[in-house]
Amino acid sequence: MFKNLNNTYRFYENGLLEYRYAPGAGDQERGDIGSAFEKAYIYISRIKNNLMDTDARLGLVKVKDDNPNYYEFVFDYIVDGYPVYISENINNNAVANISMNISVGDDSSDNDSSDSMGSGENDSSSNNAGDNEAGYKNALSIKVNSNRIIESSWNLINLKKTRDNKDYNIYFEDILNGISMKYNIQNLSDFAVKSIVIGYVADSSAGGKSGPVWMVEKPDGGYYILHMIQKEDG
Repeated sequence: MFKNLNNTYRFYENGLLEYRYAPGAGDQERGDIGSAFEKAYIYISRIKNNLMDTDARLGLVKVKDDNPNYYEFVFDYIVDGYPVYISENINNNAVANISMNISVGDDSSDNDSSDSMGSGENDSSSNNAGDNEAGYKNALSIKVNSNRIIESSWNLINLKKTRDNKDYNIYFEDILNGISMKYNIQNLSDFAVKSIVIGYVADSSAGGKSGPVWMVEKPDGGYYILHMIQKEDG
């Protein structure tokens, strides 16, 4: 822990970095959202440049404006345009390397951006996994007003790309069959889907690597997770 008159930083063994402005938000007005986001950008850039060595960028997935004293910006990691879902069981040694540059069907384009931040709306990253209902958490939550950062919670993970150049099976029927077998769903009438997203899961059982998965969101906010299968030759 590092602390001075107004600022407290706590860095945990599981990679979580917490910051808190000691006096808190008080009765300050939150001010202009653009100025608040600029403060968040400066803070994020400083931490990312000094504490991280990563190929991931941050995608903005949620803005909360229900508090009169601050805005809350919520971010997820994105690698090559695909979201990274952080499992609750993550630890500081869980992920050192993520297998990237996946080739889905005939589309092998690299969707990565050099920007360190961006909107997740066009990156298939709006996974809303940060409510922890399904055991997943967001990369970063930061509360800020137009004057200063109030507090933040950041799961620091260095995500690295490796090239596999594989083609993956994307047939919906095979996805259904795979989920049915894995989760013992006998009747398709019991199968309900809110959304399906290709992404990656960072967890302690990954052995330092993660291949692409189907993240199938259920109406109750939970997920079916199915590893993508490589296409068979021919």
